[in-house]
Amino acid sequence: MRQFKLFFLITFLSLLSSCACGFKFTKIKEPIYATKSDFIGKIKTIKPTEINNTGKIYLYKNFIFVHEKNNGIHIIDNIDIKNPKNIGFLRIPMSGDIAIKDNILYADMFKDLIAIDINDITNSKFLRKNDNVFEISNGNNEEKIQIGYRVKETIYEPVVCGTGNSNSFILLPMQPPNEPITPSSSSPNQGNTYGKTGIGGSLARFSIIEDYLYVLSSIDMIIYNLKNTQDFQKENTIKIGNGLETIFPYDDKLFLGSQTGMYVYDNKNKIKPEFLSTFQHIKSCDPVVVENKKAYVTLRSGSSCRGGNNELDIIDLEDIKNPKLIKTYPMKNPSGLAIKDNILYLCDGSEGLKIFDVSKSDDIKFIKAIAINNPKDIILNENNHAIIVAEEGLLQYDFSDLKQDNVQLSKITTKNVDKNIEIGNNNNNDSKKVGDIFYYNWYEKYFLE
Repeated sequence: MRQFKLFFLITFLSLLSSCACGFKFTKIKEPIYATKSDFIGKIKTIKPTEINNTGKIYLYKNFIFVHEKNNGIHIIDNIDIKNPKNIGFLRIPMSGDIAIKDNILYADMFKDLIAIDINDITNSKFLRKNDNVFEISNGNNEEKIQIGYRVKETIYEPVVCGTGNSNSFILLPMQPPNEPITPSSSSPNQGNTYGKTGIGGSLARFSIIEDYLYVLSSIDMIIYNLKNTQDFQKENTIKIGNGLETIFPYDDKLFLGSQTGMYVYDNKNKIKPEFLSTFQHIKSCDPVVVENKKAYVTLRSGSSCRGGNNELDIIDLEDIKNPKLIKTYPMKNPSGLAIKDNILYLCDGSEGLKIFDVSKSDDIKFIKAIAINNPKDIILNENNHAIIVAEEGLLQYDFSDLKQDNVQLSKITTKNVDKNIEIGNNNNNDSKKVGDIFYYNWYEKYFLE
C-alpha cells in the first residue's frame, strides 16, 4: 500500500512540474478465439430466444425454421397458424441455409456441410460433417473466430497539457496469436415438397429431390445421396460459374439463380443433371421462380451484389434451350418471390409485399401491396397461406381471396434489429464480462454455456 501511495505522489508531482492535465491509459487486449471444433460441441437446441436479425425461412411438417443470421435457427411450432410459438433455438454458427428430410436437418456451417438429428426437435443431436464443401462461408473464411478478449494489462501515462486529451482509449493487437485460445467455459410446384421433406423459399441454396440433396457453393452445384442418413455421400460436383445464389426445382428441371444470370438444367438423371441453357443479365442479386413455361427473376442492387438495376424480368421458357426476355418491370428493391395460378407475390423492400396478376406477361396487373417493413422472402402453400420473413419479423397471411381485405393470421415481431449480435461483428462497446473475459455480445447471447 505504501508503494502504491508513493507511486501516485511521484506521479502527482510530475504532473505539477510538467503542466500535465491528466492520465492516458491504454488497455492491452489478448484476443480469445474459438475454432470450428469448439463450435461443433455447441450445436444443439437451447431455450427459445427472441428473433433479432431475420435470415431465410424453411417449412417442415408443422414447424417454421427462421434463420438468425449466422447464429442459428429459431424453431417455430406452427400447428396453430394464428398463434405460432417459438419453442427453441438451434445453434449453428455461420449458417445460412438448411434442408430437411426424414427428420435429418442438413445445414452449412463455416465451409462445411453438417447433418443434425431432429427426431426430438427440442433435443437435436449433431451427426456428422462433410468438410470444405463451400469455398466461403457467408463472407467469413476463417477456421477460427474471435469471440472476445482478456485485458492483459493497463498502461498509465501522464498527458502534458496541450499535447492531447486525457480520455482513455483501447489499443487492439493488430495480429492474433499463432495458437487460438479457447474459452474456459416457396412455391407448391417446387421439387422439394415431397411428404418427408420440407419447403424452402426462393432464396434457398439447398434443395432435396427424392433421395438427393442439391447444394450450391458460389461456383458449383454439389449433389449428395441421402439414402443412408448416417453417412451421406457426395455423388457429383458440377462446375457452373461464379456467383451462384439460389436453386428452384420445377417439374424435372433445375433453375439456378446467379449474380450474372439464370441457368437451366434437365434433372431427369438426379445424379447427373444436364445443362440446357442460360439467360444472362447484368451483375445483380437474382432469385428465380417458375410456373407454366415462364420464369420470374428479380434483380436488385445491394452491397453484396454490386448491381444497379432493381427490376422484375419475365422470361419465356417455351423453347427451354433458348430462353427469351418477354418484358422487364421496374421495382424498388425486389428480393424473394412466389407464384401460384398466375398470381405473383413479390417482396419489394420499403414498398412491402406486392401482388400482381401475371396472366399476360407483357402486361401484368398490379393487384395490391401489403405494408410490410422490408420483406425478404415468402413461401406460399396450396391453400394460399403465405409465410413471410421480413426485417420486422415472421408474418402469416391468408391470401385465399385477394378481393377481400388482407387477412393477417399472425406475427412474431423482431425484438431488436441489432447487427452487432451477428456472429463476427465484434463491437467492443457491446462486450459482456464473464470472469476475466469480455465476450462479444453475439457469443454471450447464443453460444456461452
